[in-house]
Amino acid sequence: MAATGAVDKTGNYVFEVEPAAIGQSASKSVIYWTTASGFDTMYSIWNPTKDTQSLVLKFLYGDNKTYLLPLQLQPEETQMVDVAMVAAEAKVDSHGNTLPLNILEGSLVVASESTNDLDPVNVVISAGTYNAKLATCGAVCQTCNGCTGFQLNPNPFYGAVSSYGQLYSQCSMYTGSMYDYTNNSSFSSGNSGIFTVQSHGSSNPGLADGTGAGQTTGYTQILANPQTNAGQVCGGFSPPPCPTASQPQSNTTANVCGSPNGEMTAFAQWGDNDPLSGNDPAAAGFNQTLNPVNTSYAGGTVTESNASPSTDSCYFNGSAYPPTGGVRGSTWQVGSDARWGPDYVGWVYNEFSYYQLIRPQMGLSLPCNGTLFQKLTFKCPNGSSYVYDALVVLQSTISGTGITDSREGQTVAKTLIGH
Repeated sequence: MAATGAVDKTGNYVFEVEPAAIGQSASKSVIYWTTASGFDTMYSIWNPTKDTQSLVLKFLYGDNKTYLLPLQLQPEETQMVDVAMVAAEAKVDSHGNTLPLNILEGSLVVASESTNDLDPVNVVISAGTYNAKLATCGAVCQTCNGCTGFQLNPNPFYGAVSSYGQLYSQCSMYTGSMYDYTNNSSFSSGNSGIFTVQSHGSSNPGLADGTGAGQTTGYTQILANPQTNAGQVCGGFSPPPCPTASQPQSNTTANVCGSPNGEMTAFAQWGDNDPLSGNDPAAAGFNQTLNPVNTSYAGGTVTESNASPSTDSCYFNGSAYPPTGGVRGSTWQVGSDARWGPDYVGWVYNEFSYYQLIRPQMGLSLPCNGTLFQKLTFKCPNGSSYVYDALVVLQSTISGTGITDSREGQTVAKTLIGH
């Protein structure tokens, strides 16, 4: 039967050492040390490599306080670190701090000399907390520091033809914070005809480019592979091997948003039974299809505004209703088939009924009409917007027998008597 253990400088056995895997990792944390009530914590730190390693031991204690102790390990060298002795020696660190004797507990991080928790080290740590008077000894839990999860943002990613956009590769740290790994990530695009993307080693990693000749709209996947060490929380007192130099993959759906140059209008329905129109029988709904049709507009919106002031020949002095005030400023979602709507054109039924009845009683003529001038703006999900139709004429005409509504030259009529 074989056993492993740590010994001090005199060669005396101190505590049992659990077998551990050898390999590169990010920094390592030893969750708890104590020097209270006759206890002490000791660490055995071994350099299994053929190279000298310059490390920093970060003693964490109190209210976000840190004491830094440099440690240089020669090839295959092991050194013992006694927490109570470190405090007793009262050596001043690079920031002018010592490890106070009255601090009785904390944790330890073994990091590279840069003190960056994500920089690689290759050490094996064993630890024990013991009490010589009580003849007790216990192992200490360790954690592999690093990234516990990866994501690519924004997700989904939207852009427009002839545009740029920046993607960010990020990792969730073992501490719960986010760390940016964009400059250390390899990026790839599933379809370079939609987006190309710069990768690690280029001038701007993560920059998605849709400006090349022949770039088209549509969907593709963009992948990122961060070059980093993963993190892992210890499970019990026999620590599992740290994930070594892992290359986890994250992805986002990239959508290049089209820029319409016009639309086609088609009558859809009367508003009698549509709550979107207020169940208005005098309003005609029109559906629009953006041009070019074979372009991706999904996720985009169309918003109306007034191109110029409206006109209203039905209004008269003393009317129960004010002159028509223009379009409402509605916004519609564009579908994957490039369609949006319905856009309702027409009088509110009560106004239609009022003018159809009252104007003849007052000796005023019919037909009369209201004309609105609509400007249409398409907005991509990424926020870029385009005015693609600066003037759409919307007109609704009231006659003695019905209503006629038209949008962009498409006209529909029906018999309708107000009451």
